[in-house]
Amino acid sequence: NASLLAAAPPVGDRRPPSAIILEPARDLAEQVYSNISDYKKFVSSPSIDHVLLIGGESNHKQVDAKLKAGVDIIVGTPGRVDDLVKRGKVDTKSIQFFILDEADRLLETGNLDTIMSIFSKLPKAGIGAERLQCCFFSATLHSPEIADLSTRLCQNPTWVDLKGKDAVPDTVHHVVIRVDPSAPFATSLMTEAWASPTTDACHRGGNLRGGAKALTALQGKDRLSETIKLVKPQFLLRVINALDMDMCLLFCRTNLDCDLLEEFLVEAGGGRRFNGKAEKGKENRYSCCVLSGMRSMDERRRNLAAFKEGDVRFLICTDVAARGIDIQGLPYVVNVTLPDVPENYIHRIGRVGRADRMGLAVSLVATTEERVWYCQNKLKPPQSDTRDYDKGGNCVWYNEPELLKQIEKRVGQPLLELQPPDFRLPTELATSNYGEAADDTGGYSASAAAHLDELQSDVARLMQLEVSAQHIWLGLHMLGGVDHLPQPPSGSAHEKSRNAAQGSASERPSNSGQGSKPKKRGGPGMKNSGEARSAGGEAAGHGGGNSGEGQAR
Repeated sequence: NASLLAAAPPVGDRRPPSAIILEPARDLAEQVYSNISDYKKFVSSPSIDHVLLIGGESNHKQVDAKLKAGVDIIVGTPGRVDDLVKRGKVDTKSIQFFILDEADRLLETGNLDTIMSIFSKLPKAGIGAERLQCCFFSATLHSPEIADLSTRLCQNPTWVDLKGKDAVPDTVHHVVIRVDPSAPFATSLMTEAWASPTTDACHRGGNLRGGAKALTALQGKDRLSETIKLVKPQFLLRVINALDMDMCLLFCRTNLDCDLLEEFLVEAGGGRRFNGKAEKGKENRYSCCVLSGMRSMDERRRNLAAFKEGDVRFLICTDVAARGIDIQGLPYVVNVTLPDVPENYIHRIGRVGRADRMGLAVSLVATTEERVWYCQNKLKPPQSDTRDYDKGGNCVWYNEPELLKQIEKRVGQPLLELQPPDFRLPTELATSNYGEAADDTGGYSASAAAHLDELQSDVARLMQLEVSAQHIWLGLHMLGGVDHLPQPPSGSAHEKSRNAAQGSASERPSNSGQGSKPKKRGGPGMKNSGEARSAGGEAAGHGGGNSGEGQAR
């Protein structure tokens, strides 16, 4: 609500911020900042100013100057915002909105103390529209940690659940491809490989360039694990070709996995690496780039832009891209390795099937355990110590079959299996136009369109009542009474509400005029009068926001 954001009183020559939006990653913060830049073009009176506060940037002087000049909205990552608050660069006295986007991820990444530090500096007094509002957003908010945080930051928090705790987008189809390292098909891929992948060296003491000879020295479970690492990329190539994928997100476990998969796809596509828009990366059949935490912020920006603009076909990423990144019309997502918790699967596959467009989520699932990196003390793979994690080393056995069971339970159904060698989609999926609207109902699925039709009359009624309520409030509090308002059409909802308000107003005792007794300052009469004004102000503030929302719908 622009009027609320601009309501903060000026301090000297600047306007203090009214809202803080925290994001768990710099990429998300940049995306939200960009979205606000787009939206604020439609808000001119008053105009809205905002600033981006993230780490790893060298524009400190520009940020300081912008904060000093005055902004309405701060978008940033917790550490950077907290640092500037502590140093007095951010004035928090007029903050009215404290927003935690991807709230569960903020907690998972260890930001609780930082969030509480920022919250401790925010104003807690005020009533109605001036009261601090804390808002949490995520597709997976149902956790004890979020419930606990909501009680610490909010009074009587209200939960708004759009689809339900266990909801999974019905515009996403899920398929699984089982990678059996002992099956003849896997063996044939190793002998007919178009390119030779470099594996993560869990079985080579951390030596990435140890060569494929390591496989011959391995036995039993270790040999099967190394085989999985060698054949999964080969499976991926054949799935890409079978489904004719031209735009796809590829999810890996670690930054190292992303780097190795990029290297493999570049080699498989002829060796031409994407180096920028001028290179026209699609000349490589498997043109790709990486979005992971170990890449610089500038490179991540370039790579995401290249993927969105179609300059590369594949964006290889860790779970940093599973949260909130919006890529319009994305048709496919592939889990090269399953995430370790079902909620992250929901976030990953949520990159497709957006805005009621159809999407396909493909998961490559090893049929046996795979040895993977799980480093201690914030170390990064590869490491020379490949002992088990519980013995002080940096490796664990990753059980994808068990993870698949958890995901299927979360999704509520078994995932359809695609079989080698052709990986053909079943008939019921083969006719889907992934990346396109679910059907011809204006971009909405039949169920969504029917639901909107059901809501239409209720929404119209709510809008009518809202306009009536705002007119009544204006009449009572600003224009000297409802008699000063234009007469509504006879029999309208506004007229009924207005008449009811007139009745209430006529029964209200007068506090002024001839014969009235003055109220004592601070007495019960003054208190009640103040409460009435506050309630009216709060209703007006909410009404303005809801009116805009109703019109947007």
